[in-house]
Amino acid sequence: ALQQHFANTPLSPELQRWIFPLLAVGFGVIAPMWPLHSWSPIGHAAAPSAVSMLHAGVLMKLGSYAIIRLAIGLLPEGAHAWLPWLAALCVMNILYGGFVAMAQKDLKLIIGYSSSSHMGYVLLGIACLTPLALGGAVMLMFAHGLMTALAFALVGHVYDQTHTRYLPELGGLAHQLPFIATCGVMAAMASSGLPGFANFVAELLVFAGAWDRYPIQTICGVFGVVITAVYMRRLVRGTFFGEK
Repeated sequence: ALQQHFANTPLSPELQRWIFPLLAVGFGVIAPMWPLHSWSPIGHAAAPSAVSMLHAGVLMKLGSYAIIRLAIGLLPEGAHAWLPWLAALCVMNILYGGFVAMAQKDLKLIIGYSSSSHMGYVLLGIACLTPLALGGAVMLMFAHGLMTALAFALVGHVYDQTHTRYLPELGGLAHQLPFIATCGVMAAMASSGLPGFANFVAELLVFAGAWDRYPIQTICGVFGVVITAVYMRRLVRGTFFGEK
């Protein structure tokens, strides 16, 4: 149905197959898509908190939006030929980004690599090219933008109060900053895809829409949710509830 909707294009199918990977890679750098993702977490860590919020909430979503509206909208035949490769790269986004986030000690780098990991779910939903998965990808773009912007705002406030983002140097801040700790727990729950948050609904739609076409990638995506829960729990415990 989506391919019929996007079928009104004057370009030949052969030309579309040549142009689509160029647009997908170009916009995928902004998304960010593995292996062209490494600029994003470093940019998060180096930028002020307000810029990190705009980067995560707006800039990263422009790449995915452009793939949907331009690359797929103008080049449906090229998308049909190349999207399975995009689905394979999504797995690296999800798993590699999650494992690297687990190894980080800087709060901004944890959230930065987490953002790269979660954009893998968005790209997986786009690669399915079905209404269910694509709707989940668009919803996750919105939900993840709000959640990540909140997380960077909290990290910025914690840094202003403690002058450090190094996780082993933090701990027990829930006693001094109860409201910030509450918001941090909610951001961690949303990032982990717990029911009751828009992230859960969006990821569920992506998984349901991707299962028939990409079952292996879907299983890896579910495992990525477990990885997310591990490092977000570690972040919350070490920042707000650990021993100082």
